Amino acid sequence: MSCLNTFRIENRQSISKELKKYKFQRVVA
Repeated sequence: MSCLNTFRIENRQSISKELKKYKFQRVVA
């Protein structure tokens, strides 16, 4: 259970990182 929870948190953080990168690229382009 805790493993799955940790995975979800890490996944959410990586998704937000990708979103920030995507938004940044859109702003630059």
